[in-house]
Amino acid sequence: MRRLRNLLTILAIIAVLDAGFSSYCRNNCAFSNHAYPSTDHRIRSEAYHHGLAPNLEIEEAWGMRRYTYATNSLGFKDSAPRTVSPRSNKRRMLFLGDSFTEGKGFPFEQTFVGLIAQEMERRGVEVLNGGVDSYAPAIYLRKARYLIEDAGFKFNTVVVFLDVSDIYDQAMRYGYDDRGWQSYGERGRRRAKAEMDKLAELLKRHGTRMILAVYPWPDQLFHDPESPRHRGFWRRWAEARAIPFVDLLPAFTEGDPNQTLESLFIHNDFHWNAEGHRRVADVFMASQDRFVPF
Repeated sequence: MRRLRNLLTILAIIAVLDAGFSSYCRNNCAFSNHAYPSTDHRIRSEAYHHGLAPNLEIEEAWGMRRYTYATNSLGFKDSAPRTVSPRSNKRRMLFLGDSFTEGKGFPFEQTFVGLIAQEMERRGVEVLNGGVDSYAPAIYLRKARYLIEDAGFKFNTVVVFLDVSDIYDQAMRYGYDDRGWQSYGERGRRRAKAEMDKLAELLKRHGTRMILAVYPWPDQLFHDPESPRHRGFWRRWAEARAIPFVDLLPAFTEGDPNQTLESLFIHNDFHWNAEGHRRVADVFMASQDRFVPF
């Protein structure tokens, strides 16, 4: 019993010292700030649940990766803080999606939206990235509605990047009523389709073209490369509404899945690496030649 009491006393002292040292370092040690950068830039939105704070230079951590990016006046990930006016003498393309579209782990210039923006700039098109971590169709609709009808922005094209996590998020995370946002579960695909229907109607009403793109998660490379329940469902949905459909699955599912995982995804992560973002940008830009110019 004496040895046990001594052991517990030592462990208690270590715990107190560890807590005190951690508290001190959080406030005084640079390495703590580097290891755990602030996430105060990720903010709540009454209009569309959550987003990024505007006009900031941000240092962020994603796993072991440290990277920097900026946000513009809309709170969109961008190459530098800047003011985005509601009207522009350029054509505008807005991207909506979740963490893949936001580009977790990379500065704007290395994400697929940033790469597309560079190419579209040469074509006289301004590209804006409205994608943020954990978005789903309910938020795509409300963010588009807020931007177009409340804030008065004009977009020529809205591109929605949709994956299987959107269906889970739609079912388990996002619900709303007349009082605002609540979290409760419903069947994801039925909810997602209803929200996407409303988004398509909203954009059509404002003369904005919609493009739908789907892409796989790593486990689909191994277990569901054809994805009839996801790809097939959304392909039929798009065709029924004459919405251009960009199928990104072949760019990831053709070939050895182990090699694809190694070459196109962040190590021990389900997000794309720089080469994965380049692959998505190339496939998307190639698809634009099939669509009617906007």
